[in-house]
Amino acid sequence: MRTLCGLWMVLVTVSGIAVAGCGGPALEDTGAATPAASSDGGGGLSYPASYRERSLPELEGATLTSTGRQTSSLRDGLALTLTSPKPVDQVRDFYRDRLTALGWTAEPQGRGASVPNLAMAGGSFAKDGLGFTTVITRMPSGDSRINITVRER
Repeated sequence: MRTLCGLWMVLVTVSGIAVAGCGGPALEDTGAATPAASSDGGGGLSYPASYRERSLPELEGATLTSTGRQTSSLRDGLALTLTSPKPVDQVRDFYRDRLTALGWTAEPQGRGASVPNLAMAGGSFAKDGLGFTTVITRMPSGDSRINITVRER
């Protein structure tokens, strides 16, 4: 896990995306993957209440695979990991479009980087003293892995 975590942090740093990675809230495997609810509320209560109360974007068809240990307060940060069959660019566009429509401001992404054989995208957004960060990577299976961090600034 540390090797993967270190690689992830290097990729995130190289791409200029600020995110609470290995040094942020610890991720805890929640057991069996659960389908994440779609934004129309038809899929159940997979997202933590602190996420849903703020009407944050819920990617339709995504599967919530883990959450951070702390899910009730944004002071220490909320971490979610999802998978989706949608391509990286489509997932990135979904979060960018939904968050900006909700009044979030996109933050500068730095110079970015190209990582051979690894499709990666992300974004950082701010609103009302909160930060919302996504890191989206294409997995060997072809699915997209979505890491979301929401925290008070």
